[in-house]
Amino acid sequence: PDPRLSGRRAGPRPATGMVGVVDGHGDATTVVALDLAGQLTDSVRVQGRVLSDPTPGASALRGLSRVGYGGMPWYLVFDAPEWRMDLGPVPVGFTPLTGQAATGTGGAFALRQEHWSGAVLAAGPSPGLLDASADYVGGRIERSFDSLRVGATLTHLVERSDIGRSLDAVGVDVAGPWAFGSTVAGHLAWRDHRTGRGIGGVAEVARRSDDGKFIHLRAAGAPGGSAAFARAVRDLSAAGSRRLTRRTAIGGAMWNAIDESALGQHISMNGWTFAPRFLVSERSALALEIGGNGYQSRTAIATFESGKYITSVR
Repeated sequence: PDPRLSGRRAGPRPATGMVGVVDGHGDATTVVALDLAGQLTDSVRVQGRVLSDPTPGASALRGLSRVGYGGMPWYLVFDAPEWRMDLGPVPVGFTPLTGQAATGTGGAFALRQEHWSGAVLAAGPSPGLLDASADYVGGRIERSFDSLRVGATLTHLVERSDIGRSLDAVGVDVAGPWAFGSTVAGHLAWRDHRTGRGIGGVAEVARRSDDGKFIHLRAAGAPGGSAAFARAVRDLSAAGSRRLTRRTAIGGAMWNAIDESALGQHISMNGWTFAPRFLVSERSALALEIGGNGYQSRTAIATFESGKYITSVR
């Protein structure tokens, strides 16, 4: 029957595709994809994909990614106005202190209401986590009070390998408006990881005004660093911009991070940029960017350092 007459939308529609890539050695890889997308009901939309070759080689994967056939070998998503279910690739963790920088294979379910939301996940290792097993479990609940947002998160993340990572974390966070039109966000979490435990914290302040001023400050400390599913042990950054005249504006940023990797490396990263911008006409502008960055990796037997300066005109 005609869906316009029955009051329902057309159902999910399957589609197939095929792509072939050839690497530098002349080895060919062909992948067939089956896609499904459309309305499952009036309020639920479904989207999914499955690939015929779940584990292509590294060189083939690069070529497949360029045409949209890389990444996870399968996924299925059900999306409705008040809830969402993801099967297949699942982003691990919910906040910078309770886990990030990992993806597992499993399921996640999220509820969305007017003043609150919640989510849970359970996953195992992704195809890219070779020779290892993993457990990723977590949940989060969030409540809004007018312009104030409060959240709580609990995670248990374990990767079992020679250099595996682990994290058991419980955290609370809050975000809302502050003085002078700015917004603030704070986050505290107890982090128990493979080599120790401790309290981590994140503080952020941001302000954007109608006259072109912008500033963002962030400071974070996470015991365990990237070896415990965080960005770094210590992470500091600042960014801002300001309009000087109707045709001239300036912007800049600086950052510094220190980390201890799962391989035992002591890593430090830093950088800065300065970017003036000039409006030449209504349709064109001249932008100059100068900056620099540095990287150091130190182990018990060696130290590696690199750095560069950048200048560009657009």
